Amino acid sequence: MFLKKLNPLRITRVIYLGTKDRHSLTENRITIFINILSLFGVFAAVMTYFQLFQLGIHGSYLINYLIIAASAFLVLVLNLCGYIIASRIVTILLLNLTSWNALIFFGRTFNGYYLFFVAIVFSIIAFPKSRKNLRWSSLSLSLMGLPLADYLTHSKILPITGLDSSQFPVYVLISDTIITSFFLVVILLIESYLSEKNEVELINLNKNLENLVEKRTALLGTAREEAMAASRAKSRFIANTSHELRTPLGAIIGFVDLLLDTNPSELDRRRYLEIVKRSGNQLLEIVNEVLDLSKIEAERLEVENQEFVLGDLIQDIQSVMSLKAESKGLTFSVETIGSLPERIESDPLRLKQILMNLIGNAIKFTDRGSVTVKISEGHHTEHATSLQFDVEDTGMGIDEENAKNLFKAFFQADSTLLRKFGGTGLGLALSKSLAELLNGDVILYKSVLGKGSVFRLTIQCKTVPFEKPNVTSPEVLSVAPKQDLKDKLILVVDDSRDNQILVGHFLTHAGAQVNIAENGQKALEMIASEPRYEVVLMDLQMPVLDGYEATRQLRAQGFKVPIIAFTAHAMKEERDRSKEAGFDGYLTKPIRPQQLISALVKVIYKK
Repeated sequence: MFLKKLNPLRITRVIYLGTKDRHSLTENRITIFINILSLFGVFAAVMTYFQLFQLGIHGSYLINYLIIAASAFLVLVLNLCGYIIASRIVTILLLNLTSWNALIFFGRTFNGYYLFFVAIVFSIIAFPKSRKNLRWSSLSLSLMGLPLADYLTHSKILPITGLDSSQFPVYVLISDTIITSFFLVVILLIESYLSEKNEVELINLNKNLENLVEKRTALLGTAREEAMAASRAKSRFIANTSHELRTPLGAIIGFVDLLLDTNPSELDRRRYLEIVKRSGNQLLEIVNEVLDLSKIEAERLEVENQEFVLGDLIQDIQSVMSLKAESKGLTFSVETIGSLPERIESDPLRLKQILMNLIGNAIKFTDRGSVTVKISEGHHTEHATSLQFDVEDTGMGIDEENAKNLFKAFFQADSTLLRKFGGTGLGLALSKSLAELLNGDVILYKSVLGKGSVFRLTIQCKTVPFEKPNVTSPEVLSVAPKQDLKDKLILVVDDSRDNQILVGHFLTHAGAQVNIAENGQKALEMIASEPRYEVVLMDLQMPVLDGYEATRQLRAQGFKVPIIAFTAHAMKEERDRSKEAGFDGYLTKPIRPQQLISALVKVIYKK
């Protein structure tokens, strides 16, 4: 009945006590040996106690067997609780106690000396190198037992029971030998099992390492190929960008030289200036694309949500892009499908940038036919909606292989297209990144070689109830049509002589009086001597005293006149920094004359 209830799994758990969360079975051999020894000790001590009791042997020395059984059980408890070193110390004491118990009963017997030798060997292997004191103490205890046992036996002090092994029945001696031999065989079997298991672990570990090395090697190969491809793409990009920058720059320098060195007719002069202007705009577009992409890669580009009229933005795009399409003999149209919200909240600058890019590409790669923009509203709620813009063309189309890399930076579908049409290869990658910032996406919806393509832009935005402006409101009446810069005294603070001449020309042509300061310190001195300035147009980066510090000092002195930052920095953090410094507005270079004058009129008549 007892054997039926005995669960082999529970015995296995006892053998493995103290090995949980250890590094490997090899390191746990000693602990497993201790557990087997302790199980054997509990069983053998109890069985011997009852065996001797049945043979009529009585006395207080029989308590030794109960102490041995209790010590063995204590070892198991210590291993269960994780006190490995403590369990090994108790095991040393248990082995020595068992050896002395055998000598006390039987004198100079095999079992007693055998256990002394086991205790000596165990003392050597039981403790790590860091526990030298414990190792030498336990070894000394076991070594002292052998000569002491010999001396006591020779002096006939042992065995104290007066018994001799020859007096015991044969079956007792045989059973004792069998038990000891069985214990030794079990130890050897466990050792063999652990060695085999350790070898299997090593083989599996080697296989895992080989597989891991193969995978890592493959990944490194893939990463190397990707890095080389990226390097080649960036090299092509640098070469392309260099070409794209030099082309309009060469045109600007060349036609300016023509204007300076020759005396062209009025018609030629105007034509040359238009080329210079067009080349300058092209140059600015390339620089803006590179800067925007670098800000996106650095995760520093932020969108600015604001309310605007969707129809006005579409009309603005249509007026610009229809001229480009007509210059190539293409038909350009914008179709709205269903009803669209009149006012939305999003980033109009970035939305316009994406659409201009997509439409510009469509016009660039279409030689005949048409380019059509279809706008529709997707899923919408009371205060939010999704807008979909499909840009369709009848151009050359894109094959499946090139479509995979279409939205990667520095990529252009065909190198021959670069030579024919130009471009940096940043447009679509930039458009996709910007669309994602607007909680949308840009995809190649469909494309057929020789028949055309459809690019789809989707964005998520808020809808704003449309309200007609109140024409009687003070805000509207405060800026009358006749308001301009006539006779307004303006201080321009800029260290660039060219900018001083250019901005000064724009403002004097608009009727303003202009004074110039080449740095912030000079501006402080001029403002101190002339209190009549209506507005200050101030650069940010200047020698001696920059625009930030000059503005802080002016505000600290109680200067209330509007100050507008005028800088080549287009980063949002610079805009925020200028606001903190006390600026009333922020304009980026290069700027259109009308944009400059409108900004100045706005702050002058609002103050």
